[in-house]
This record gives sequence, C-alpha cells and structure tokens, in this order.
Amino acid sequence: KVFWHSPSERWIMALVAGDHVRFYRSDNLREWSLSGEFGKNEGSHDGVWECPDLFELPIDDSGRSKWVLIISIGDDPNCPEGSRTQYFIGEFDGNTFINDNPADHILWLDYGRDNYAGVTWSDIAEQDGRRVIIGWMSNWKYANQTPTGAWRGAMTLPRVLSLTSRDEGVVLTQMPVREIEQLRKGTLCWNEVKVTPVVPFTQKMNDVLLEIEADIDIRSGDEVHIKMKSSGQSETIIGYDPVRQWLFIDRSKSGLTDFHPSFACKHGARMVPENGKIKLHIWLDRNAVEVYANEGLVALTDQIFPDAPMDRIEISTKSGEVVLNSFHMHALNSIHIPNGPTEQTSRRVEV
Repeated sequence: KVFWHSPSERWIMALVAGDHVRFYRSDNLREWSLSGEFGKNEGSHDGVWECPDLFELPIDDSGRSKWVLIISIGDDPNCPEGSRTQYFIGEFDGNTFINDNPADHILWLDYGRDNYAGVTWSDIAEQDGRRVIIGWMSNWKYANQTPTGAWRGAMTLPRVLSLTSRDEGVVLTQMPVREIEQLRKGTLCWNEVKVTPVVPFTQKMNDVLLEIEADIDIRSGDEVHIKMKSSGQSETIIGYDPVRQWLFIDRSKSGLTDFHPSFACKHGARMVPENGKIKLHIWLDRNAVEVYANEGLVALTDQIFPDAPMDRIEISTKSGEVVLNSFHMHALNSIHIPNGPTEQTSRRVEV
C-alpha cells in the first residue's frame, strides 16, 4: 500500500514480506529506501501475511488519533479458522509502525469465516472524511471448493472504519456505508415484542435480500436465536449467549456444507451487552450474511449455500423471556440494475 505522508513529505510504502511488514519511503515514487520493519514477533502468525494497509483515524471526538495497520493472514492447515484479518493500533513516525499493545495482543477485524484481504480506498475526498474498506468474501480454506457454478466468490459490503476508546483500549468499529440505505424498498416494524420458549417470534420473508435492525433486551432470558430458514431444511442461526457473553453464527445446517469439513461450524466472538441489551444490524443476501453488533464493535461475515431461498425468520429463547424492544426488517432492491436505474419506493408498516 502506497500513500503520501504529509508530516515527512514523502511517499510511504507498506510491503509484507512473509511474516512481517517492511516500510519504504520515497521522494519521487521511483527510488525507494527501507525505513523500518514490524511484526516478526507481533500478533498472529497462523499463516502468511498479506494485503497490508496503513492509515490514521481520529478516536471518537477526542481530538486524538491513532494509526491502524491491517494485515490479512493466509490459511494454515492447522488452524480451523482459515484466512483472517488482524489489525494493530499504534503510531507511525514516518519510518516504522510502533504497536501500542503487547506483542501477543491480537485484534481481529471480523470474527466470521469469510472476510479476507480487505483494503481501504485511497484519497476519498477530505470533505467526506470516511475511511472505507471492502473485503473478499471467502476463505482460502475452501475457496476453490464452494458449490457454485456461474460465479465463485463475492465482496463484502463496503464498510466505514472508525476508532473508539473502550475499557480494553482503542478498537476499530465498522458499519456498512450509509449509501446502502438507498436499496431499501419496504419496511416492517415491531416494538416491545416478548419472546418465550413457548411463544417465539415468527415472520414470513417475502424477499431474499434483507436488512434487519434488532434491539433486544436479554436481562430476563437465556440464549437467544435468530433463525433464517428456507422452505427446505436449511437454517442459519445468529445467536447470543448471555452467560458466555458470546455472539455467534451457526451455519452447520445452513444448506450445502459437505464440500469442505471446515465449512459447517459455529463460531463467534465475545461481546458485552450494554445496559442489558444487544443491538444487531444484519444483512442477508442469497448466499451471505453479515452481522454488525453494538454499533459495529463486533462483525461476523459468512457465506451460506441454502438448499432453497430463505423464506421465514424465527426468534426464540431457551428459557425466560427476551424482549424485542424494536425489530425492523427492510426489504432491499438488488445492487445490480440490469436495465438502468429503477424507481425506488419506500413503505413503512407498524405491526
């Protein structure tokens, strides 16, 4: 990744070399000199390092900023997760990167299985001010075996990266770009819905492209499951375990899974509820699900290959009661418009 570094008035190149990053500088983009190295004993090395990115971001509205170094990690046969992306928070002095955290402190960009090799756009207009990243939605563990014909692989939604300060330190948050809202064509809304083991929430889905916003009170309930079901036997579960404080995706019964032994799995990340609530923002596509929790503090991205289109959603809990403070389900137009722009209509229904 090459960018202009104003404080030193030089071009900077971040280049990965197997298990570390090398930084080079140049006055003219032709002659380059090595200025520093980072990473041989830092972070995760469960695979070759790839796709570096380096940029500066403000921390909330504090007036302070930090540098972010993004590194993707290739597949290691000994690691079930396969391809993943880590990031480091620290300083860049024009020569090299200095990590703020201990060498063994690992920060993951996405806790799903299918967000890899992401880099950010360069030179977005200053008046816009956003740092936007897009990833390859696959995993070298099984990328060449996915059960698709006319296509193989896709990209994630483009996401805005931000820095926020938490008890555990400065961390990245990510949310899809606001322009995605233009795809909405209709909305169903529910408020204050009580969910118990004997009274789950169910709703038929008339569209295969959905955006879901859920604010869930978990103080009186057990593990909560949001199940996306097909007319066949497929179901993909987005769940939260309040005892473990663990947000997860379970795609073990999501449809076609037998093309690779590592595909059918349940995986997730620790997430602390806020005031006894969790907020989930979910995008469901024909062959993918992206989950953003608590304003993007945790993200999970997964491919799925259902046996038929998803046609209903069910929310349940094992015991006690959870409350859907609000639950919004937006039907979406496809981002692909074969015959040019189409008129977009919006309707909102309170249920």
